[in-house]
Amino acid sequence: VRLNESFIKARRFASDASHELRTPLTILRGQAEQLIHDVPVGSGMQIRARTMSDEVERLIDITEKLLQLSRADASSLLQALRMARMLAVKRQRAT
Repeated sequence: VRLNESFIKARRFASDASHELRTPLTILRGQAEQLIHDVPVGSGMQIRARTMSDEVERLIDITEKLLQLSRADASSLLQALRMARMLAVKRQRAT
């Protein structure tokens, strides 16, 4: 039971963390895009804003991949736990 609760907490943490990271990253993305359009084309400021925008996109991609990995791990572990429980029940019935 405690192991199952740990899986549930881990999955909830991953989901919460994802949402907590998505909001500020989305805001940063929007601000960078706005800055790119507000400054003169080809200016040093626009180049820096594009670099910042590229890095924000990279962080968004990393966040999404980590969330997917966390969900996959939690799902795999939960399936293994279910299988172990089924085997334990079968063993009890056999004895």
